[in-house]
Amino acid sequence: MLGHHVDVTAADATGKNALHLAARNGQSLCVQKLLQHNCPAGNMDLQGRTALHDAVIAGCSSSVKLLCDSGASVNAKDFDGRTPLVLATQMCHSKICQLLLDRGQTSMPETSRAV
Repeated sequence: MLGHHVDVTAADATGKNALHLAARNGQSLCVQKLLQHNCPAGNMDLQGRTALHDAVIAGCSSSVKLLCDSGASVNAKDFDGRTPLVLATQMCHSKICQLLLDRGQTSMPETSRAV
């Protein structure tokens, strides 16, 4: 696919591109390849979620690390105000929580603490 000049930023009806889908399905090798082909890590779907949000939801720490290493914003909020750290906390992904804290989000946003 990538060798045939496919538009890696093309999105489906929910606004998710190939990177979102790879991250959401825990396909870290695919995430890595897409990032190597300059698929933007900051694109948002129709819920305001980035591929990093999707990787957190999938519980895939290797995809989370790859996305963070590629400059994905650990502080990006979806349209409900949830950052990747908030989602990781809600889903009890302690390893991912630590990864995100190490990457720059120092605490949970005030609006999310009472969740």
